[in-house]
Amino acid sequence: MLAVPSYSPGRRRSPCDAPLATKVQGDTSILLPRDIISEVLSRLPVKSLCRFRCASRRWCKLISNPVFVSKHRHRTQQLIVASALRESSVRLFDMEGNLVRVIPGVGSFLKSISSRADELVCLMQGMGDAKVIDLATGEVLVTYSLGRVLGFGRAVPSGLYKLLYFRFGKYEIFTVGDNVGWRKKGRIASEIACYSDTITIDGVVYLFLQHNLNMILRYDLESEGWQKRIKGPPSLVPEKRYMKISLSELGGSLCVGTIETDPRETCSGWELWLLDDPVNSIWVKAYSISSCANYALTPLKVLHDGKKLLLYGFHGRGPQLLIYDPDDGTCTEVAKMPADHTWTISLCTLHLERLVSRSGGPS
Repeated sequence: MLAVPSYSPGRRRSPCDAPLATKVQGDTSILLPRDIISEVLSRLPVKSLCRFRCASRRWCKLISNPVFVSKHRHRTQQLIVASALRESSVRLFDMEGNLVRVIPGVGSFLKSISSRADELVCLMQGMGDAKVIDLATGEVLVTYSLGRVLGFGRAVPSGLYKLLYFRFGKYEIFTVGDNVGWRKKGRIASEIACYSDTITIDGVVYLFLQHNLNMILRYDLESEGWQKRIKGPPSLVPEKRYMKISLSELGGSLCVGTIETDPRETCSGWELWLLDDPVNSIWVKAYSISSCANYALTPLKVLHDGKKLLLYGFHGRGPQLLIYDPDDGTCTEVAKMPADHTWTISLCTLHLERLVSRSGGPS
């Protein structure tokens, strides 16, 4: 285990460049090069690094160094955003089910919208209330209670966060932090499916049509304009009344999950489709999951072997993290999540540069 390095203000060598000591046994110590320490620390989560900054001035300088911050950014793992009903809080978990951060007092929300690259999340409760929260600081940036917010995300390449609001065939847009408020953008010819999932990927919001769930709308947050519609995957048949549909992101691509729930028929399980060509609406079936047919599933990521899939599954026994193995068709429980979580989750990323200037780390 790395020991806390000593610091002597009388030494002329820069604390950042000096080798760091680690105890081996008894009083015997060895000096580790700064590059090795940097490599080890760059693989740790943000929460640990914020604590280690307090270990010594050397480590504080190292972790705050822009080169180290850049290296850590490329290795940052996504976090799960979940809402806790009983505590009226937002919880962040890593992909192994470990609690990373709790943001208390923001209310209990039924749905969250964010993407794996975002540090802000939009939380929605029912048809009206919505809040935009900075997950790094816990600050509530926007509170909205006038109608249904269906789209939220970060525009590319500007990086501005924007909200989309739809009502009675009209839509408005709100840019977080510009102090302008809601801007009316015009009408939309088709009704939006208010109760379906929405997802933002690379600055584009994806939504289902109200009366034709085989058609997906695309709205570009940067240009603030509609793009060409996408026809859904082959398994998405609008005539089938008993069908659950999910929208998510997997490996940077739009992922549509479908499952037939007709009680008169045998359930064949979930099918996960990835959008391969948005121009020509070409989809590729990535997974057929029959062993988790009774779960509401959200795919999180493909594991290092390139085949197994990490899933967030919600069932009558509560939410769980699952690993699906396509070789044998099994779903294995990895971790149980708190029972008071809502069934919808989203993903986010906490970047180190947002936290190195603060005196403390995530709680």
